[in-house]
Amino acid sequence: MSCLRDGLLVVAAFICVAALGVGVASAEDVLFLRNSAHAGAPSDTAWVDRIENVLGYSVLEVEHGVDATAAAAAADLVIISSTCSSGSAITSLGGAAAARALTTPIMAWEDATWDELGIREGPQATSGATTITIVEDTHPLAAGLPAGDVAVYTTGGDIRHGTGANSGGLWVATITSWQSNLESPIIILEPGDALEGGGTAPARRLGFFLADHAFPIITTEGLALFDAAVNYTIPEPATVTLLGLGSLALIRRRRR
Repeated sequence: MSCLRDGLLVVAAFICVAALGVGVASAEDVLFLRNSAHAGAPSDTAWVDRIENVLGYSVLEVEHGVDATAAAAAADLVIISSTCSSGSAITSLGGAAAARALTTPIMAWEDATWDELGIREGPQATSGATTITIVEDTHPLAAGLPAGDVAVYTTGGDIRHGTGANSGGLWVATITSWQSNLESPIIILEPGDALEGGGTAPARRLGFFLADHAFPIITTEGLALFDAAVNYTIPEPATVTLLGLGSLALIRRRRR
């Protein structure tokens, strides 16, 4: 019986170590779609540097229009920068239908992809803006900031949002747009939420407010919102990790 328990312990330990390895590797996979020829490319480089060196994830950078379907399926998070052409970014993900069905979470500040991804209708940007209004201050995407106005840029820049009604999703922040409509510059859809145009979200979908040239003008609060967005949109570690840890605990308990 002791040999059997020892054998089970070895197997459980192997599963646990393997699971931890998978969990760590998968949590570090961020696919970043960008356009290196765009004038906003230095901002993209700065965001990638922050994701890697501040948040601790590894980033695979892919030019918009290049086939990234395999990388997107294997990643834990796909980020679509606003330097991308929306059509080229969606093409990189295999087309509109494939992008909507992708089971990898997507964070996009190329607002022209929001309708194709089912996040929000009528993508727009309000120019010369500095402030958004936090309305769901208890949500992790609010980064601990209190409800109310928050300056995200030091000087006026584009704040991206959508127009029209949204079938599902949570507005974490709002902005009064150039059309004098109340819009959302941070909107999150959880798995199962209704997508614009039909269907439900297969994974998290986050519309985020950043402009092409946002990094040089981002505030401390804006950075906190960015960090929270990346960390929240990436899913929790794989369940198999918890299974391995639970198996170890169970076997150890039985041996006592």
